[in-house]
Formats: sequence, C-alpha cells, structure tokens
Amino acid sequence: MNNPSMSPHILFSDVNEPLLASAIDTLKELGWNIKITANYDNAFLELNRRFYDFAICGIRNVSDSLKFFNLAKKHHPLIEIIALTNKNVLDIISTIVNPNFPDHIIPMQYPFNQDLLISTIKKIQSKDIFGLDKYFPTPYEKGAIRIQDSSKKGAYIKAILDIASIRGAKKRMLPIIADALDEVIMNAIYDAPMDETGHKYDQLYRAIPVSLEENEVAILSYMIQDDVLAIAMTDPHGSLSKENVYTYFEKCHAKGEDQINQGLGGAGLGLYKMFKSVSTLIINLAKGKRTELILFFDLNKPIGQYLKMEKTFHIFTQGGMSV
Repeated sequence: MNNPSMSPHILFSDVNEPLLASAIDTLKELGWNIKITANYDNAFLELNRRFYDFAICGIRNVSDSLKFFNLAKKHHPLIEIIALTNKNVLDIISTIVNPNFPDHIIPMQYPFNQDLLISTIKKIQSKDIFGLDKYFPTPYEKGAIRIQDSSKKGAYIKAILDIASIRGAKKRMLPIIADALDEVIMNAIYDAPMDETGHKYDQLYRAIPVSLEENEVAILSYMIQDDVLAIAMTDPHGSLSKENVYTYFEKCHAKGEDQINQGLGGAGLGLYKMFKSVSTLIINLAKGKRTELILFFDLNKPIGQYLKMEKTFHIFTQGGMSV
C-alpha cells in the first residue's frame, strides 16, 4: 500500500453515485485519486490496468460480490476492500464469514457517513489502528477509566451514563448504553485475560467477583463529539481473533440470544449483544498483544429509528489481514 503521506488510488464499483456524490467530491478535494466503474466486470478490467490501494464496492448481488472479491484479492493481494451495503449485516452473516468478504462494512443509506469512510481509509493507510482519536480528532469531551474490579461495574457504568446524560442523551438511550457497557466491561474482566493455560477467568460465573492483576487491567476510554458517544475498551491480551468474532455472530444470530447459555463466560453472546446495541462496532486486533472494542451511540436519534438503523462494522488487524 502507498505511504500514508501519498494520495491513495481508490476504485469505486457498483455504488449509488448520487448517494455518494458528496463523499466522492470530498475525497477528490483531499487530492485522492478516484475512479468510478459501473459494475464489477469494468472494475476488474480497471484493476488489471493499474494498482489501486482501495476498492469501495456496493453489495447488491452477494454471489457476484464474492466472485469479484475473490478475483480482486487473488490478483491484487494488497488491495483493501470496503463494502457498502443496504442489507442488515446480521442477515448476511453467513456470507460475511467467507474469508474473501471485506472486513469493513458501511451502510449505503442516506445520509451517507462520509466521515467514517474517510477515517477508515486513513486508518488503513497509517497502519496505526488503535484509539478513538482516529474518529474524533477534536472531541468536546474525553476521558478514561481503569477497569480492574468486577464489583465496581456499577460505578464504571454510572460514570459514563452521567456524561451521556449531561450531553443530552435521550432517556430511552441510557439503558441501551448501560447494557452495552455491562457487556464490554464483563468481557474485559472475565473473557479477555490469559495465562499459560489459556483464558484465565472465562469459566467463572459472572457472580463470582474478580479483581484483575495490574498487568491485566483494561482501559475504558470515551469521547463525545456532536451527538455521538464513542467508547473504547482496550485490553492488553489480544486473545480475540477475527475468526472467533464471525463464529460468535453466526451462532448467536442463528440461535437467538435467548437460546444461548449466559451463565458461564459469554464472550460470544456479549459481542453479539453489543453489536445490536450500537450504531457502529469497530474491533481492533493485535494477536497476543491488544484488543480494542469501539462502540458508537447516537445520543439524540429517535429511539425507534435508532433501533432500526443499519449497522456499521469494521475489523482491523495489526499488520493488515486477519489474525
């Protein structure tokens, strides 16, 4: 891939051009090199003509999309693909688990989130995948909380909810945020820590208190900008893999969360419930070193509209491809 200081070459294919017009104009204003093709056949011809750093592709017919992704990756292993879809991510989870499907999925809906698209491209270019600052360079408010003791979970959650309330979060949003925080905190305490035998605490019932060692402590960061609350849970273990994420989602979506045992360590169910609670889920992975879960909440969107909105989903892995 090109050096981050250089202008990337970006190929758009099979996208809703009127919906993306503003985003494409913005990319051009940044000095980035843009080519638009009407369909996958033309896109593949263009890929054979020159190297592109990125392909940004609409998902209409899933089988055609997979065929193109397979060919693109086979002939151009370094290309990064971003999928734009008007489908519910969970409804196509059996497709997403295909190793040729992109790790970056953005809803193709109005209004299109061009800031997220630009942040995604810049983040991939820089290879520095961790941190909320990639998305909120000038937040209204930010902070961090050390996550160490399961008995303090209520206090951790209250601290974030108080901030969200002050920033005008709708009352019906607060339980949604609280449930997601509960899951992300319990995951960091019970599911993430490792020792020489494997996962250290994941076989414990969640009612059994755990206080993490200093080298196991996770950090819960938060930022607020405009009407969006972003939280990031970062642990120093790196025990989560891309393959496990997709397996968890596929299993939970197939069975339904009411059919899955919540007594013992529930990393899979927790991730699934987080995803259903947020507008955007970003998972940053460095195998054996670090895991970061980033969750976005739209604080002032009408609750009915919020719960029905399509999700944005990204997995970034340190060094590029899946771990």
